[in-house]
Amino acid sequence: MAGYRVRAETSETGGRTRGEVILGILFLVLVVSADVLLGRMLYESMTDVDAIQVRKLQVEGHLHYLSEKMVADYFLSNYDNLNLLTMDLSRVRHYLLKMPWARTVTVRKRLPDILYVYLTEYRPAAYFNKGILTGDWKVIHPDLSEFREPLVHLYGREELAEKIFYRYLSFSEFLRKRTNAEIWSVELTPDFMWEIRLTSGLVLFLGRDLDTFASGREEREGDRESEDALLPRLRTFAELNSRIPGLMDKAEYVDLRYETGAAVKWREETREDEEKK
Repeated sequence: MAGYRVRAETSETGGRTRGEVILGILFLVLVVSADVLLGRMLYESMTDVDAIQVRKLQVEGHLHYLSEKMVADYFLSNYDNLNLLTMDLSRVRHYLLKMPWARTVTVRKRLPDILYVYLTEYRPAAYFNKGILTGDWKVIHPDLSEFREPLVHLYGREELAEKIFYRYLSFSEFLRKRTNAEIWSVELTPDFMWEIRLTSGLVLFLGRDLDTFASGREEREGDRESEDALLPRLRTFAELNSRIPGLMDKAEYVDLRYETGAAVKWREETREDEEKK
């Protein structure tokens, strides 16, 4: 009878004991835990505000209304800006753009501790209500407590700011040529009436000109020429001024909202002087 040949299979663990396997698993767990802990410590050290601080904020650009100190103070007032390594430059840029005079902002890092900020500013074209109308036809609201530039004062709805400014230019050019008068302010009232105040204090009531202003609709093509509809009223004022000596100094207002002629209200002191005569 043929005998059976028995082949012994060796296990993958060789001759390792159960204790050795358990120790190996514990060692693996220890290594993984150490890696996780090290990673966490590294992340915390990177995100710590004292880790890589911005030691120098270099501000560049032709600044007139902002200063390097103003930019630095504004920048440092945001807690997220203190760590240079984890800083999100896009968020920093949008944050700095919230400064009233900031028009454009470019930001870049230079390790180990320098942040470059390049700014351009809005340029003021006029006072507008309680803010400033810029050359980009945007109304901004900076602190005007120490702002002293001799700009014209414009009043009206912000969406009509550009129209009001160009109308001021038209009025100003006409009056300067015809009367040598300088404009202090131009207002488009809530009911779309035009009013001009001269530097002498005299107010000119011009009334309405365009139905498009009164309705709030956009200008139709062909209405642009009719924007000069108020100039005949200013021409009437110029004629009155040439005939009445001292009109701009003696009158409180001139109402030009008439088909022909105008109404003049004299200042109190002027009337008193006339009565004494």
